[in-house]
Amino acid sequence: MTYKRRRIATLDLGTNSLLMVVAERNEEGQVTVLEEDGLLPRLGEGLRNSGKISPQAADRACADLRNFFSRARNLQADEIVVTATSAVREASNRDEFLSRVKEELDLEIEVLPPNEEARLAYISVTLERGHDDPSMVVDIGGGSTEITWGIGARFDGGRSLDLGTVKLLDGPLASERPSTSDLEKARKEIDSRLMRVTPLGKLDHYYGTAGSFTHLASVDLKLTEYHPDRVQGYRLDKETVSDWTSKLASMSVEEKLALPGIDPKRVDVIFPGTLIIERLFEKFGHDAFEVHDRGIRFGKLFDRLRTFVPPVRF
Repeated sequence: MTYKRRRIATLDLGTNSLLMVVAERNEEGQVTVLEEDGLLPRLGEGLRNSGKISPQAADRACADLRNFFSRARNLQADEIVVTATSAVREASNRDEFLSRVKEELDLEIEVLPPNEEARLAYISVTLERGHDDPSMVVDIGGGSTEITWGIGARFDGGRSLDLGTVKLLDGPLASERPSTSDLEKARKEIDSRLMRVTPLGKLDHYYGTAGSFTHLASVDLKLTEYHPDRVQGYRLDKETVSDWTSKLASMSVEEKLALPGIDPKRVDVIFPGTLIIERLFEKFGHDAFEVHDRGIRFGKLFDRLRTFVPPVRF
């Protein structure tokens, strides 16, 4: 089969990060990533308590969107797709923010419903795996966590939970070194959200995608320079995550910054993300997560391309 060559940019505006991938499908259907990058406007900062996107966060997000939009156009993308998730979805002033982006940047943002966010997270990983086994994909974000399941690449269902790293920072994990009481409150909050997910029985594959998983994998691997291929397929087992939870809980910011593999811009969210992963092991009782650097932006890319021949090439 011969495909039409297409070049697409997908931008994912989350509660913590803005992520972009620009990729091209060639005539054989192969998808090659031309550029991938991430910025941290932290759009959801303070949203837990105020219910609104702050003017400062909106300024940061608009500046970062302008940056990525310009870079995508310079790469001659045929199509630029922008999606937004939890922070925009929940904010009482979402319409004001969306109008500002439209007016200043001439960009339309698609605000994803929870179930669509879950579906895109699932297919971002499973469309490349090439099997028909029962699988789970978990995507931990700044404002929500998607727990999804299906058979191979077939998405069967999922839950988008009101649970994220930035929300925990704005709540029980606000302290640099959380107390025993803080940790107990955080674990109770996480576990109460996870109660919404019905136990699924034993599955063949448990995949973890996006920042919390890739960041922890990078630290566990002691990577001096991050690259998606280095963490792709890495296994984070229960014991490893438990060890890192204990270590990170007692570390200062300076001590975390000294860890090989740490991303200075994400240093404050690595512990909340690790704690969520710890509770996921307790919930599902499995042995390990297989890490993949994918997420909403790749799910949307695959959706727009419809059919492609894996694997994605960097």
